[in-house]
Amino acid sequence: MAKGYLTAVSLVMVVAIMAPCIDAFSHIVGGSLGWAVPPNATYYDEWAASPRIFGVGDKLVFPYRPGQYNVYQVNKNDFDNCTQVAPISMYARGPTTYYLSGKGDYFFYSAIAKHCELGTKLHISVTSDTEGTSGDRFSFELAPETAPTPSPHVSTHDEKSKSSAAISSPTLLPGLASALFAVVLVW
Repeated sequence: MAKGYLTAVSLVMVVAIMAPCIDAFSHIVGGSLGWAVPPNATYYDEWAASPRIFGVGDKLVFPYRPGQYNVYQVNKNDFDNCTQVAPISMYARGPTTYYLSGKGDYFFYSAIAKHCELGTKLHISVTSDTEGTSGDRFSFELAPETAPTPSPHVSTHDEKSKSSAAISSPTLLPGLASALFAVVLVW
């Protein structure tokens, strides 16, 4: 019994530690504009164009306010004609996150008023089994990294305050959180 419980706790810890490493790519639809009536009818086509790659498991995040916009997933015919003959999915409580579950073409538009006709529509193609990208990681040149020159440090704290130093390593925190979770489970 105890061995099985310990195995389950260990599994939970491994999943908690590894989860950030296996997360898919999130595409914020429309970039800084979000999901809104665009400045031109080809705005979302341009946003989705190369070098952006959509992969299986990626997420599309449609940032919008409920009541002002919505997201309909439709077939190509409804997309081309801005009709709602056979909608696949409808989302009205923004923001909406849509998971790309397989390869193929995906069609979305906002069905409020004339939003679709004005260009609030998106067609993407998922062509990769691997995580997608939004193009180049850095569109600028990074300066070479140099180590800072250490400066002399004079401590003004007494010995008691040294023992109450805060943990500031971001890579240490997930491990500590998992360990604390495991202790709580065992207790």
